[in-house]
Parts: sequence; structure tokens; C-alpha cells
Amino acid sequence: MTSRQRKAQRSLQVAYEARLPPNARRFPWPDRVGLITAQEGLDEVLFSEAKAFRANDEYERAFLKHLVARTEHAISDATPDEEHAIPMPRQDWSVNEGILERYVELVSLPTTEDTNEGLVGAPVPQPMYSRHFFPCADGDVDPVLGPSASVTLREEGVAISQGTTGLKTWEASYRLAAYLVAEQASWRSQAQSVVELGSGAGFLGMVCARILRGTDSRVLLTDIAGNVLERLQETAHLSMSTENSLLRKANATRVLAADVVYDPELIAPFVNALRMALAGSEDASRYPADPVWDDNIPYALVASTVRNPATYEAFLDRLTAEKLRWKKVEIPTPMWPGSEEGSLLPLFPSTHDPEIGGTCLARTVFAA
Repeated sequence: MTSRQRKAQRSLQVAYEARLPPNARRFPWPDRVGLITAQEGLDEVLFSEAKAFRANDEYERAFLKHLVARTEHAISDATPDEEHAIPMPRQDWSVNEGILERYVELVSLPTTEDTNEGLVGAPVPQPMYSRHFFPCADGDVDPVLGPSASVTLREEGVAISQGTTGLKTWEASYRLAAYLVAEQASWRSQAQSVVELGSGAGFLGMVCARILRGTDSRVLLTDIAGNVLERLQETAHLSMSTENSLLRKANATRVLAADVVYDPELIAPFVNALRMALAGSEDASRYPADPVWDDNIPYALVASTVRNPATYEAFLDRLTAEKLRWKKVEIPTPMWPGSEEGSLLPLFPSTHDPEIGGTCLARTVFAA
């Protein structure tokens, strides 16, 4: 397998398993050379019989429609320079046969619109299982991804489901999880007690738990009782086992929270929970005599997708009122190892557009 082929297949595998909308502007499609070289063995990469969960028919049909069309355009539009970069004669270029057969089979099946004929209103998108891969030194060695681990979860196909936004993973969770993966060596260097507030479907907490596996660390995921907590327990079962505990007794050294600052009415209870988690059992040994901005005292990483600046400012004001100190922290977008210009693949790629959906900001929060 050539380096170009492996990188193109990696982009397609990661995006497909994460169930990113294939028609989105920010979907990480490979370039023309990548699409053509990726065809050999691509059906096995994407649709191996060993995979525990398949996409639903609607998503798979849409993904294959775009994949086939883009590959056909790549074959017909390739330039002489691009042809020189492809290690096979032009007459041998074609869409992967297994991919094409699968697409033809799906096209012949009835669509959601067909099965809902006569019903009023648009059909509700089906929930689906997604799998999010990330590089991990002690993970399984995948022929395309290399040493990697993953988190599997079931999410709803709509932003608000069963009266809550907690059954869907939002942008700040992806960005904060990517930051943790990039910094995993530092996080694994000493035992941690990590508490996540507002875990939702469980993506961020499960990524954290996986990168800390094999250490003396522990991770506690929390959310409100009801549908969200039930989904969180399902994610934990799909990905790994976890242990429940009480918030203050967790004696957190690190607190995580992502996409929880969106409703002004929830700011006060969230900040109160944040203060309690940072205080822990109030063991004096957890704090130096003169608190400083370093990693020697418990702190929280709070990432937010800022859709309403006034709500976010109210959150910062509340932190100050509760005598919690904070500072801005830069969370870059790390790439998969081996990415280079022309094959850049972010950790946990998404189709989020900051100009439409809001900018992702993060703050480090310390107890005073």
C-alpha cells in the first residue's frame, strides 16, 4: 500500500465511521489522486464483515452516492501531472467493484420517503451508531489507521431529541477530545482523578478514559438523571466499563466540561457543580500554599461553542462571582500523524462551520 493510498483510505474510513454528512462542505474528501488510488481494497476497509455496527441505509446510500460520483469525476478530470502520480495505467482506473455493487443494491431499496408515503411531515432521522477513531500508542494496529483506539456511541439524527440536546455530540466536545489525545503523554504521566460535568452521550469522557487506560487514573462521567444518563450508560457499555462515585468524593485533579454553556438558566448550577468538583474533599494537600497557574493544583478545562456572546460573558462573570479564577487556553486542531499538505486530516473531523455554528473557545478554571 502506498503512502498516498493509505492516507486517502484513512480519511474515508475515519469520516465514514464518524457518520459525517457526505454532502457537507467540510467533509474531508481526498483529492483526485487520493480518490483514485484509494479504490483498491476500499470496500474491505469500509465494510469489513468484522465491523460490529453498520450505518443505516439512508446514510450509507448518501455516502456511497457521493463517493462514486466524486471518484468518477476524479477519473475523468485527472490532469497529466495527476496521472503521473498514480502508480497504475489510466485504463485500469475504476470505481471499486465492491463499492459499486453495494451502492447499486442500496439504490434499489425503498427510501424513508417511500416507506412514509401518505404521512404528514418530514420523516424523523434514524438514530445510528458512530465510531470515532484516534491515534493511541497502546491501541490496536489497524492496517490503514496504524496504532489506534476508538469510542462507539449511539446518537440521534436530530439536534434535539426526547426533549434534550444531550443525546448528540457537539463541536466543543470534539475539539477538547482532540486536545486530550494530542496531550495524552502528559495526562498519562501521573495518576489523575478526572470528572466530566454534563457528559451527554459520553464521547469526551470515553476518549479520556481510553487514553488513561492502564494507569492508576479514574474517570467519572456525570449528567442529569433520565434519558441522557441512560444514553451515557449505554456508551460506557459499548466502549468500556466505568465506575460510579459521588462528585465531591471523586477528589478531582482534572475536570472536563464541553458544550454546557448555552442556556443562561443553567449557568449558576453548572458553576456551582464546577466549584464543588474542584473543591473535592477539601484536602489541604491538594493545594499548594500559594496557588499558581500551573498543573500542580486541580483545574477544569471548559470548552464552549459560542453561539451567543452575551451568554458566554455571563458564564465568565459567574465564575468571578463564585471566586473561581480563569484564563484563556488555546486549543489547536491537531492532525493525524503523517498528515501533510494535501492530506491533512484533523483528529475527530467534523462538518461544523464556525461562521454559522459559532466559534469554539476554552477556559482553564482554578479554585481561588
